[in-house]
Order: sequence, then structure tokens, then C-alpha cells
Amino acid sequence: MKIPDLRTAIRIYYEYPSGLGTKQISELFGVSPSTAFNIKKQVRKVMEERNIRCWKASDVHTQTAYELWGMDINDLEQRYKKLLSLGLISNSHKQL
Repeated sequence: MKIPDLRTAIRIYYEYPSGLGTKQISELFGVSPSTAFNIKKQVRKVMEERNIRCWKASDVHTQTAYELWGMDINDLEQRYKKLLSLGLISNSHKQL
């Protein structure tokens, strides 16, 4: 799976703390809704194993999903800040 844009990954994590839908997963990975739906199904299996529920039945638990995808929010934030400090991303990205 393609590693998402750091800014997008961080924004989605904080904008959707209670759950991610197909639309958010599609945006996060830049994939079609059908691919996002399949990605979501994989997270659902783990949620069932761990007895984790979401407020909205069609969503997946944000923290569980990021964990399964190997995305640690603290690491993502540190990497984003480092890119800013090195001037490797433009100042327009500071709005995070």
C-alpha cells in the first residue's frame, strides 16, 4: 500500500477520531472507493477479533486502522515537523 501524504494522514487522524469511512480511506491512500472498501474490510476483521466497535457501524476505528497500517501518529507528526524545519515542504503546509 502506498504511504500517504503526512499532512493528509495527520489531518484525517484528528478530524475523524471516532471512525473512518470509505471516503476518508480513499482520500488517505489515493485509491478508488472499491479499493478503500476492501481495505476497510481488513480492519473490520481485526476489530471483530478485538471486540472493538465504532459509533457508526459502517466505519472502522481510527486508532486500530492506523495501527494496522503501521502509521504511528506521533511518528507522523515528528516527520512532518522535521520536513518543515528543513524547508523541504512549503510554508503553506504549516496550516496543520
